[in-house]
Amino acid sequence: MTTTGDLRIDDWVVHRRNVVRSVAARVPGIDAEEATSRALEKMVRLHTTGATITDPAPYWRRAAVNEAISMTREAGRTTPSRTTPSRT
Repeated sequence: MTTTGDLRIDDWVVHRRNVVRSVAARVPGIDAEEATSRALEKMVRLHTTGATITDPAPYWRRAAVNEAISMTREAGRTTPSRTTPSRT
């Protein structure tokens, strides 16, 4: 595998479609494109701080799925909780 330093932009474009598909399959109902973009942004930040990602494509996929799960949690917090009426 290549490190992020060796990876060209064409490589990222090829992987993006697969990452989006994986996110959509694993976390239905979430914006897979958004989760994929957020994960890529975090990977770029890691890379600019000197971190090395030895297997970028699998890492991106896992990071995007984790991001999608976080997005579902965020969405859950923003919706008001439903209270069920008590029976008396």
